[in-house]
Amino acid sequence: MNRVIVYIDGFNLYHAIEKLEQPALKWLNIWKLCEQHIRPGEVLEKVNFFTAIWPYDQAKQRRHKNFLAALRAVGVTPIEGNFKRSNRICYKHDRTCPFREEKQTDVAIGIEMVRDAIAGNAERLILVTADSDQVPTAKMINGLGVPLSLIFPPGRAGEARDLGNLIPDRKELTLGQLLTCPLPRTVYNSVGKAVAFMPSLYLEEPA
Repeated sequence: MNRVIVYIDGFNLYHAIEKLEQPALKWLNIWKLCEQHIRPGEVLEKVNFFTAIWPYDQAKQRRHKNFLAALRAVGVTPIEGNFKRSNRICYKHDRTCPFREEKQTDVAIGIEMVRDAIAGNAERLILVTADSDQVPTAKMINGLGVPLSLIFPPGRAGEARDLGNLIPDRKELTLGQLLTCPLPRTVYNSVGKAVAFMPSLYLEEPA
């Protein structure tokens, strides 16, 4: 069987889902979603989910950690970066303003993909993002001759154009695919212990 490894830009996917205004979609079984893109003769070897926990809001932290616990229980490997404060020009206020920026995620995705390609850990790699920051990674993978597929989040075809020019094997995630991959409201690990619970916030209808 040909092995497939998936690399997911967590925030790129999250923000696309948020625009769909269906909060329950955030409680997503990432492993099951990736299985939908496995072809005959292939096996899903590993799913890497790249993210960073927002350190400035305790409620968001709890939900994020809860979601990562759920992902681990279904076989997904979270890889965490972090947030850093920086000062940049804010054109809205025409002055320097403090910003909080996610760090290390883009580099971590690139390193993992190139490492797996060189080591021969998979016969096909799947990148889930629309972020053009991964263009250098795609060029490197293409140069190594490892088959690479692109899956970009819903509604992000325009943003994925640069990557799509390098990765002919590409497709957009659909709302229908997301709807078929919910996590259970209570997620249990392999020994039957409850490790994560769907936030009640996700059950609320959008205003």
